[in-house]
Amino acid sequence: MATAGDCYRFCLTSPHVDVVLSAPKTVEQVRENLAALEKGPLSEDEMTWMRDLGRAVHG
Repeated sequence: MATAGDCYRFCLTSPHVDVVLSAPKTVEQVRENLAALEKGPLSEDEMTWMRDLGRAVHG
């Protein structure tokens, strides 16, 4: 399953996304989200995995 960090990184990778909202409940979640953003956009392999996951979830 994809994490919130994976989803943020997916958005960094997509030229179609202009705004992303975040609502972490804890300081730990803020740290996790920021750590994911520091990793930057998804690699090609990660992007393929996310798109495959999206197709499985949304049909």
